[in-house]
Amino acid sequence: MNKVISNTLGINNRDSNMELLRIVCMLFIVMHHFITEILVPDLFRHDMLTWDGYRSGLYLFNNLLFVGVNVFIMISGYYGIKLKIRGFTNLYLQCAFYGLVAYMIHLYVDNASLGVSILNNSLLIFSHCQWWFITSYIGLYLLSPIINKGLAMMSIKEHLYMILIMTFMEIYLGYIWGTGNEPTGYGILHMIYIYSIGGYIRRRISMDTLKSHQLMLIGIYFGCITLMTVLILLNVYVWHSDVMILRPWVYNNPLLIVASIAFFMLFATFRISNKWINCCASSVLSAYL
Repeated sequence: MNKVISNTLGINNRDSNMELLRIVCMLFIVMHHFITEILVPDLFRHDMLTWDGYRSGLYLFNNLLFVGVNVFIMISGYYGIKLKIRGFTNLYLQCAFYGLVAYMIHLYVDNASLGVSILNNSLLIFSHCQWWFITSYIGLYLLSPIINKGLAMMSIKEHLYMILIMTFMEIYLGYIWGTGNEPTGYGILHMIYIYSIGGYIRRRISMDTLKSHQLMLIGIYFGCITLMTVLILLNVYVWHSDVMILRPWVYNNPLLIVASIAFFMLFATFRISNKWINCCASSVLSAYL
């Protein structure tokens, strides 16, 4: 009976290495928010008086965690989101429930009175959401059938061309100059970009071939994050510049994107099959909320 249930849920048909990666990504995201909102709430400050060895080290560690969102979306692109009424309803109910819980905690902590705004924090959760990720992800989720069909009809060359055009928009226009529709990567355009990269990796790259390059992938991940951190620290201690490309905490940073791809590919080369990992992975969104 248990075997039938497992097969019905698709537990045994999912790659446990990628489900483990979902868990790791969500853990990274939660740890990032713990560091920047509880442990060191002013970590974003860049005046020299607040910086020391501890803060610099914590900054590097937090940057290692910052790949979580990009990799999470890349997993969705690798497998392709399948839009279903049941899945959409489940997503809505999860967001509505945790949005309501957060609102009730706010009422208790701030000694506020219950008002009409409770509707905004539960029933209208997608339009009045306190989580930017959910607002953007629901757009990606609803557009996924069109995106999937478009990518499937493209040749590999056309798929790559699309990624190159979006790279120009994301990095040159957005990251370097802060113009266009996506100056920071906190939006649906960036999600479509990363989603498309995940789909391209699925079509073009053999993970069995990459197995012999795992150390290289680890080196790329740590190297990109270290370089990203060094550039920010040089700006804090030496350059004191306001140029756009030295902004921290943006998801369209090219070094962060390359590090995310390397981290994703590293886990994709693993071969793991574990039903408990797959079961736990189904609850990662709740952990984020």
